[in-house]
Amino acid sequence: TMQLDVLHWPGVPRALFCILFLLASIWAATALFVDFSVTGLRAPLALVHACLAIVALLRPKTLLLSLLSFALVAGWWFTLQPSNDRPWQLDVDRLPATEVRGNEVKLTNVQNFEYRTETGYTPHWEPRTVDLARIRGVDLFVTHWGSPYIAHAIVSFRFGGATDSSEDTFLAMSIEARKTRGQEYSAFLSFFRQFELIHLVANERDVIRLRTNYRTGEVVRLYHTLMNPDDSRVFFLQFLQWIKRQRIQPEWYNALTDNCSSSLLPTKLSDIELKLASRWNLTWRSRN
Repeated sequence: TMQLDVLHWPGVPRALFCILFLLASIWAATALFVDFSVTGLRAPLALVHACLAIVALLRPKTLLLSLLSFALVAGWWFTLQPSNDRPWQLDVDRLPATEVRGNEVKLTNVQNFEYRTETGYTPHWEPRTVDLARIRGVDLFVTHWGSPYIAHAIVSFRFGGATDSSEDTFLAMSIEARKTRGQEYSAFLSFFRQFELIHLVANERDVIRLRTNYRTGEVVRLYHTLMNPDDSRVFFLQFLQWIKRQRIQPEWYNALTDNCSSSLLPTKLSDIELKLASRWNLTWRSRN
């Protein structure tokens, strides 16, 4: 029987099974408490599953029932689907859209907010047209807060001016957690089905100044990469493909597996050489 098999396993395999069983039970109970759609049933269902797990450890005859409960929870959880149709917070309310015609790229819903505080701002969503032939390179902003092992990456594309005397312009791309009204970001909650992923397109001044001038406890570093214009265009077009796909195929955000950094790994970003000497702790003034 299931009871006799587990009880008669050697010490190490039995201990490993118990540890895995406990972790799986904790995950399932937490998933019910966090993600179940009927708020009033979250705590009762999580408590029932936790009790089944505790009883199974004390009375192995009930182990099969607890494993069945876990299988039902896991099966339900993997059916949860991300959506683009939720009551989003204002700063992630609009998805960017793109239209490519030759070298001309038209973008809509480019974020360019005027901030007074971190949460007090006047929203501006703007159209913008860029010329692929004028891409000169890619910069990488990395922001740290709390632990040095936690960071957020923002990619900024540099476009040459229309004339030799014109200044370069910058367009930033940031992959972030898309929060609904009333939500606050939590790395722990992102391991469940709490946040969708969004590809923001923004004026560089918007997303960087927010982090340097208005948020507290964040350190922002700028890395000038050595990516050449041809590879920069390929990378930019990859972002456009992600933006297009997201409008028809929303994705879950996960702080470990699907975040601002891991989402970049399939691209040439993993091969970028960084000019590490060009690194500063920034307080935003103006880059141009």
